[in-house]
Amino acid sequence: SKACGAYGGVILSSNDVKDMLINHGRPLIYSSSLPIYNLYFIKRNIEKLINADDRRTKLNSLSKYFNQKLKSLNVNYNSSNSPIKFIEFDDIEAAENIHQILLKHHVFTSYLRYPTVTKPMLRISLSYFHTEQDIDRLFEILHQED
Repeated sequence: SKACGAYGGVILSSNDVKDMLINHGRPLIYSSSLPIYNLYFIKRNIEKLINADDRRTKLNSLSKYFNQKLKSLNVNYNSSNSPIKFIEFDDIEAAENIHQILLKHHVFTSYLRYPTVTKPMLRISLSYFHTEQDIDRLFEILHQED
């Protein structure tokens, strides 16, 4: 349900599994079912996700483009094709400084630090609505501060 922009959890199962969860799942016993509008919202968004191949293709392309750009920086990073990217820093001051500079340029990232993670890092979440020009702009700012 989270991937569909809704709250709560959804379990798709057989009737036997459903009965077992209802009768033996302690947390489930004290929770209520989702409102009908929430279930409709989830159903509608699942249908959109199923038909979003063009968006997935674009996002995968942006992720690969981002990875190519990351190679130009002298930092630790993950090179997965996931649209969620991490740039690690050796010290907290450098990460904080870059985060603040990006904010001043209206580039929004998540700034992660101890105790959430062992090393400070920025998390960049790419979306279908980003462009290669957005990625270029991010790296122009990062290179200015290099």
